[in-house]
Amino acid sequence: MKKSHTILVAFLSLVLFTGQSSEDVMRNFNNFEKSLTDWMRSMEKLRERMGEVEKGVQGGGQVMDRLSELNKNLNAIRTELADMTTRLNKMDVTLGSGENPMVQFAKTLEVLKKSVAELGKKTEDQSVTVSVLEKRYQEYMRPLDPLKKAIAEGDEAIKKLNVELELQKKNAEILQKSILEKLTALDTLMTSAAGQQESSSKLLARVESLEKYTGAPPPPEALPKEVAEAAAEELARPKTPEEEGYEAIGGGFYIRNVQFSSFGSSARIVGELKNLSETDLGMATFTIRIFDLENNPVVGQDFTIKGFKNKDVKPFKEIIPGIEPEKISKYTVKFKGTY
Repeated sequence: MKKSHTILVAFLSLVLFTGQSSEDVMRNFNNFEKSLTDWMRSMEKLRERMGEVEKGVQGGGQVMDRLSELNKNLNAIRTELADMTTRLNKMDVTLGSGENPMVQFAKTLEVLKKSVAELGKKTEDQSVTVSVLEKRYQEYMRPLDPLKKAIAEGDEAIKKLNVELELQKKNAEILQKSILEKLTALDTLMTSAAGQQESSSKLLARVESLEKYTGAPPPPEALPKEVAEAAAEELARPKTPEEEGYEAIGGGFYIRNVQFSSFGSSARIVGELKNLSETDLGMATFTIRIFDLENNPVVGQDFTIKGFKNKDVKPFKEIIPGIEPEKISKYTVKFKGTY
């Protein structure tokens, strides 16, 4: 109420002593109030921008020095506002005491206008400084953009790798399960084969025992039925080339009984070849390779067998020149082709 009374007295005095209308006085006072409100808003925006800059900037250096300088300027502005408030209070006291209000009010108004102009200029300067700081902050952050991009790409690559690892893990689990199933089946088969082998061994032992006492294989009627059937089945089963002592050399051909002997300063090789290629051949060619005691190949030559029919067994004999039998560590005989 006291302030309202004081302001009313000031308006009446202004009308009486200056000759201006109350509308002009109110207009001037409203303009002053609007200017002061705009200045306060600018200060609030400046304070918000300063807060954002303080949050974005990390570390010391020139940026923090500039912020310290801005804080000093703001403190100076606060001091001037306090001084202005003191002057306004004095004006209220003067108006309330009945002293010449227009002179004091005019002086105070001039001071306020001057202070508002100075503060506006300082606000613009601070806005420019904040803009410069924001620009420098953006420049400081710009070199980090490639690093951020690389980190994002690395995260994407890690995600893809994790997906691939999960897929590989599933495939490994499926493969492991399949291997375990096959191993189980193989164990079952091996157990069955071992049982059959044991039965065959027992059967052969009984047959050999009977031959030992009789000097000849016992007649089937002298054996138990199941033993006679098993013996007949065993005797009727065709033997594999490996059971006959042969070694596979490719193309369905097998070799056995290979021997070396001296032939002057050379070596003679003899052996047997068997054709199980299911084809009657007019001519079949084979390659012999001889290795010395240091396992180095020293001799290689071909030989041919003519009229080689399916299931035939053909002997061969070849002279290996340039090396004696005692200097041979190993040999190979391989099927080469047909003509």
